[in-house]
Amino acid sequence: MNPAKIGAGVALLALLFMAPEGEEAVVLAQGLGAGTPRQEVIRWTAHDLTRDWPQRPRTLVQAMLEKYGEPSLMDEDALLWLHNGPWRRTTVYRTALYHVSDRPDQDYLLQTIGYDVPADKVAELKLFDKRIEIDPVLGELSACSDSESSNNLVLNLADEIVRGVRSLSDARRFHETTLGLAAAGKSSPYLESLLMKTPYH
Repeated sequence: MNPAKIGAGVALLALLFMAPEGEEAVVLAQGLGAGTPRQEVIRWTAHDLTRDWPQRPRTLVQAMLEKYGEPSLMDEDALLWLHNGPWRRTTVYRTALYHVSDRPDQDYLLQTIGYDVPADKVAELKLFDKRIEIDPVLGELSACSDSESSNNLVLNLADEIVRGVRSLSDARRFHETTLGLAAAGKSSPYLESLLMKTPYH
């Protein structure tokens, strides 16, 4: 959220809070124009902020709300859940994060787990899926795609690559096959949840 908006000679400074106990987020706006300064409390929900978003990210927001409740933080460009389910963070963006040349951008959902990737496996994971993000300082592993099930699949296979259960080529084949079966209505444990023994927070 842009903290300063200037219009008609009035500056509005807005600070976004998460209300206690899962209530809607609160914005405290301070008017700094001519005359007496004013304060007003504006209560925004995730639905309010995403009403004008494109259909795909709005669908993802609805899925996350139904599964994890109201986000921890939000503005007009992104909604963030902290420590939701197995995830350290889940973020839905208004604008897709990555461009894939053979189809429109659809990767709005970034999900992160605590996971220490060995230095000698970083390059291999990047070759497996360029959308994987690795933070060796924080000990985090992230995947970005168009759904939580796709992120589960990518991270489950990334874990198997790290542990030597699958080779890079095997992981790629399994990834493609599993997504193809999912498109035909067939699920897989790799899509349904994180399978690694310790999805660290």
